[in-house]
Parts: sequence; structure tokens; C-alpha cells
Amino acid sequence: MTCEVDLTTASIRFHGCESDEAKISAAERQLAMVAGQLNARSGFTNRERRQLKREANILRRWLFPDARTLSRARLQSIANRRYCALSALSGQGWPKPSKRQRREARRNYRDAPPIERRPDYKPPVLTEPERLELINARKRLGNERAQAEKKQAWFKRKYGTGRSQPISRGALRPLK
Repeated sequence: MTCEVDLTTASIRFHGCESDEAKISAAERQLAMVAGQLNARSGFTNRERRQLKREANILRRWLFPDARTLSRARLQSIANRRYCALSALSGQGWPKPSKRQRREARRNYRDAPPIERRPDYKPPVLTEPERLELINARKRLGNERAQAEKKQAWFKRKYGTGRSQPISRGALRPLK
């Protein structure tokens, strides 16, 4: 599933995309790739950058027919959202935000209104015996877990890790 942009006719050709959903995802992937290339510091001449910008504009117009109403930042975030998700799923991890993005996120978090508590929620009131019973249950669980780990360590020391051990020649006896 790929898409190819023809700059001379300002059209898009899709290869291996039968459904509309596949065409949209291929165009989004291509737009994310082109946006990433445009964001690179070096590696392209001015002519190549102009071609990439034209390709990105054609893809944006195809993906978002009312794109003139969307800001450039909003278009970039829409195109990057899918790219980030795909890169995270492929094991590359999420892209690290820039210093400016981190600063804006902190500012937005600080300026956000506080979270309203649920007025109908009341925490459960525990009696003293219930509280002591919960504490003892936690201790028992911790002790059982520690005992299980000790047993597992003893078993590994005694029987090894479960992998086959090389057999020495002296340990083998001929059959009679």
C-alpha cells in the first residue's frame, strides 16, 4: 500500500490500495514522511525542498479538502499523530519533544483548572479491626512472596537453571 504524487499533473496514484481507508492511511504515511524530510536540517537542495513542499501541499489538499480553514500547526499535528503511533508500535519509541514543546506542556498543565472532585464520593470508613486485618493480610502476602522466592533460588542452586549440563566422561559408565 503506497501512494505516489505526480507533481506535473498534481495528482496522486495509489498502488495496492483497494479501500478508501487504505488510501487515506497511505496518504497520511506519505505526508508524515515528507514532513519529516522537510524538518531535516540538511540533505536537500532548495529545488528539492520546493518539490517536497508541493508534494506535501497536494497530499494535504487531498486528505483535508477544507484545509484552508485549518492552521499549518494543526495540519502538522494531524500528520504527525499517525507517524508517531506507527513508530511507537514498531519499537522505535515516541519521539522526544523539543524544549519548547516541553515548556508549553508544563505551562498548560500549570494553568489548567484544578480537577473537580466528585461531590458524591465519600471514602470508606474502616473500623480498627478491619484496618488491622488489612495490614496483617499485606504482611502475610509479602512473607509468602519472599518464601516463594527463597524456594525458587534454592531450586536453581540445587538443580541449575534447567538447561542441560555438559556430562563429563568420568560420570558415564559402560552398560554391562
